[in-house]
Amino acid sequence: MKIFGFSFCLLILVLACKDPVAEPLPIPNPKLAVSKNQVDLGNISSTSKSYIKLRKDGIGQIKYSVSSNKSWLVLDNQTGSLSFLADTLKFHVDLLSKDLVEGDNSAILTVKSSINDVDAPDYLVEIKGKFAPTLLQTTVASIALGTIKKAVSTQINFKKIGLEKMTYEVVSDKPWVKINKTSGSIITNDSLSVSVDPTSLSAGPFEAKVTITPKVLGVVGKPSVVTISGTYDDTITGTIEGHTLSKNETWTGNINLNGDINIPKGLTLTLKPGTIIKVKKLSSLLVINVLGKLIANGDPSKIIELRSAESSTTDSDWGGIVSQYDIETSYVLIKNAKVGINFENVSVSSFGTALPNIHHVFFDNCVIGILDLKSNIESALKNLSFRDIYFFSLKFVDTKKVNIQDCEFLGDYCYIDVNVSSNNSIISFLNSNFAKKKFSHQTHLEVIDGFKNNTITASNCFQLIPNQTLSINGNKFSATNASSFANVNIGCGFVNKYAQGRVRAK
Repeated sequence: MKIFGFSFCLLILVLACKDPVAEPLPIPNPKLAVSKNQVDLGNISSTSKSYIKLRKDGIGQIKYSVSSNKSWLVLDNQTGSLSFLADTLKFHVDLLSKDLVEGDNSAILTVKSSINDVDAPDYLVEIKGKFAPTLLQTTVASIALGTIKKAVSTQINFKKIGLEKMTYEVVSDKPWVKINKTSGSIITNDSLSVSVDPTSLSAGPFEAKVTITPKVLGVVGKPSVVTISGTYDDTITGTIEGHTLSKNETWTGNINLNGDINIPKGLTLTLKPGTIIKVKKLSSLLVINVLGKLIANGDPSKIIELRSAESSTTDSDWGGIVSQYDIETSYVLIKNAKVGINFENVSVSSFGTALPNIHHVFFDNCVIGILDLKSNIESALKNLSFRDIYFFSLKFVDTKKVNIQDCEFLGDYCYIDVNVSSNNSIISFLNSNFAKKKFSHQTHLEVIDGFKNNTITASNCFQLIPNQTLSINGNKFSATNASSFANVNIGCGFVNKYAQGRVRAK
């Protein structure tokens, strides 16, 4: 029994001293590590990009998703799960995003994660940078060219401000502005050559706008506008060859005219006060043909002259002015012409109403002064002087009623001072002077044979002697208050009067 008891106690002791079996320890959850909590992009451009790294510390499963609170910050990938290696989370800038502003910009990347399918707290990363838009800038907003007389050129300089590639297009709002290129690309600086072509430009102030429109990343940017201004002096002087006007012209100064001038309908030739035109003698007599308008208004101190360029002149060195009635002449000398002003191509039905505006004009040494005047309403001719006229000073056709006032007919050998080739006309003379004729076949006033029923009156006229044609074929003439002395302060106002007009008639 003792032996058995001892063995049992030993067994109990042995069992009591033996190590128990160990229980497994719990495994901790992995952790998400983010490489940065802030990224500074510096100056933001279309090539701006960067990254952060996500790493798993520990054993287990981490899933993640990343989002940006600004549209200008674009993620290359947004979701993933982490293994033994770190994930690189790349992002870049969308330069065309509307929430990208000039100056400082900041966006927040939010990293959401789950660890062993349990949501973990968000991790925030700030992405910041400074943005300056790429712009086109001109060195000036306006260019003043001053007064120009011909085509002139200038230069527009401009530059790119910013980091992006830029192209541009150029237009002008006026056709008379010519630009050396209409498009291009700019790295840093560029320029345009701009010229003003006055061929179709009207006289006076002008203004045009040149617009340069940039394009960056395919998007049209803010245009730069340069205003070009000046004054176009279209006056022409010097030698002028024969031509047809293509636009309105203004002549001034001393002019040598070497060929026919044609003024088309709708265009105007203007002669400035003091203009002296010396007309070349040609085998086919040179003319100024006015289908449009001629404006030749001098003043008492600046007479406009149209005369022969020859040193030895005749009364047919040039053809004269051929007009369709749209003409204004005052304080003008017309000399050495075959016909000073010629209206023979005018139709009463086509020109409308009254005589053209002709006053204070001196016709000197011409075959005919004014040819084929016509009117269908009451009209007037005032302050005209005719001297050394060979054939007619005035010839009327299809004339309704004309008042001739303060005029001088100073040609003592002129065949007929006033030729009436019209029926039923009413013509009155007031305060006008006539020179005594050298020969009996020369007359002051005559109704041409075959024309009838004209009524002609004269008042306060000096030396007007009626012709017998004024009392036949129904033609009538009456004179009142005939002047015994030459009327003064009449005529064109700038010519030495015919000597006989200064003395009392004998």
